[in-house]
Amino acid sequence: MNKYIDISTAAGAATSVRATGVASVYVDQTVSPDAPLIIMYRNGSKYTITATATGGDDSFTNADADILGKAIVNTASTNWREVSSTFDAQLSQPIAATTFTF
Repeated sequence: MNKYIDISTAAGAATSVRATGVASVYVDQTVSPDAPLIIMYRNGSKYTITATATGGDDSFTNADADILGKAIVNTASTNWREVSSTFDAQLSQPIAATTFTF
């Protein structure tokens, strides 16, 4: 059964991200500055989460990846009747957008 976690941008728009089938959550440190968070799935598709740009380096941190990864694991392991949850933890940067790539 697929489970989803809703991730909201700083502007309030929410994206439902699949919480099942996730292989890893990490910071793409090859992008500099403004390193995004990546949710990588076992089938090769991914979500890229970008930070709201300011004047400096708006990179997410490894702690952000850990927080999001734990939230995804918790959502995926909930009771089978619960298919959705909301990610409401505070990250080091506000979220500007989420982009899906297959």
